[in-house]
Amino acid sequence: MQRVAGPLYRLARVFPQIGDGNLCIRATFREGDYLVPEADLVNQMTAQLQTKINMLKHAQVMLALDTARFKELAIMKNDPALTALAKQMEQNLAGLKASLDTFKTYSG
Repeated sequence: MQRVAGPLYRLARVFPQIGDGNLCIRATFREGDYLVPEADLVNQMTAQLQTKINMLKHAQVMLALDTARFKELAIMKNDPALTALAKQMEQNLAGLKASLDTFKTYSG
């Protein structure tokens, strides 16, 4: 009984943390516990999600740099339409960053 109840308890403690955005957490079981293949699948899923979120965070940083360059160009050209577009891009990127920052993808 404990070889099933213990793993279920551990998984039940991991799921809310993953749901809160902690992608560094991994399910760990004791030797002899059941449900090890299921825990491995959860860990693989979390690791893949962590990798994808890290890639999105990197893309967001690169877009922020491009947006800053675009804004500088709009100011140099003194084009109000481009300046407004740059401002909208900054706002959109700030929303994206806020969403991505809800995920913890590194330990520490």
